[in-house]
Amino acid sequence: MALISNIRLEHCLVVRWQQGGESRIPYLWLRHNCDCDACLVRQTSEKRIQIFDVPASLKPQRATLSHTADGEAILIDWPDGGQTFSQVDSGEEMEHPDPADLVIMNPPFTRSDLRHDQFNEEDETKLKDREKELFSKKPVHLSSNGNAFLILADYITKADSCAIAAVLPLVTATNASSLEIRKYLASRYHIETIVTSHDPDRIYFSENTSIGEMLIVCRRWADRREQKPPTRVVNLVTNPETPARALSAAWAIEEGNLEKISFGTVQEWPEPRIREGNWGAVQFLSPYLCEKFDSLRGGRLFESVALNTIAVIGPDGVGTRTMFNRSALPGVDGMTALWDHKTDVTQSMGAETDAHITPKPGKERQARNLWKRRGRLLLPMRARLN
Repeated sequence: MALISNIRLEHCLVVRWQQGGESRIPYLWLRHNCDCDACLVRQTSEKRIQIFDVPASLKPQRATLSHTADGEAILIDWPDGGQTFSQVDSGEEMEHPDPADLVIMNPPFTRSDLRHDQFNEEDETKLKDREKELFSKKPVHLSSNGNAFLILADYITKADSCAIAAVLPLVTATNASSLEIRKYLASRYHIETIVTSHDPDRIYFSENTSIGEMLIVCRRWADRREQKPPTRVVNLVTNPETPARALSAAWAIEEGNLEKISFGTVQEWPEPRIREGNWGAVQFLSPYLCEKFDSLRGGRLFESVALNTIAVIGPDGVGTRTMFNRSALPGVDGMTALWDHKTDVTQSMGAETDAHITPKPGKERQARNLWKRRGRLLLPMRARLN
């Protein structure tokens, strides 16, 4: 018989099992997955309750254990008068779920403390230890969410046939820091489709962001002896604003009519490029420009040399801000830096330093080592045409 412990955590219900061990069930998940007649349409399995309508601070008034013909169930009374009747057979089923055929996700890409700090110290330690085990020798940086959810999706899916569909920051396809995760995915999956938006008003697909995003669909490729097909890269000129227009765009992509209705461009990006981490087809709306840019990368149009052979490239802005503080007055070392990137001030590739900087307390040695690597070459991170 399963026994429910007291509700001692603010974010989940704790169920202690007779055979030993505990299961932690988030309140939001329980409320959103309630299958009572008030929350679920029986004929279609459509949810009447939306997850964004559930307050993040939700906590049940009471939880009791009942026995039914199908086993044991948890009955939860919510503050709004709703009731959740959740059938639970055993803790083993929850601890070891069946591998998934499909994972669809829009994972958060943010600081790791937002992933961990919602738990108490004991649970946070267990979570971090488990992450170290799962992410060992994987292309994941434990200081940020980064690619953690892609590795988790790979872990919970079937080993022979499965698919992952995800919304990711567009820079995942282009940044040097994401090169290894691109290679990792391409080695284990066929990167089937990538969709990006080049709509200047909506370069994203999520509701609460302003950064460029992409949709990626990849399918497990079990037979390593067979050559994978090329990746279909869809660059939208207009990002659909309604579900109906999104369905029309999806149908046009499948039917090969996207360019005919002037919704965007479609190109086939060769598998060898995808495998080596070259996903450059997302960078331009024009397939012609994508190919020419790839030719530039390979130095096939004219002779090119590595930039660091002709100029000193200093550390990036993130590293500078990690080691230094901006100061209103000069420090004893007279250190200065180009700190801001105000578009109304810096309007050319020539600029002067605009701030005094001093090493942060406790980081003096690292800051001085970084200062030795300083350069005077200004590189554009992002170019805008307006």
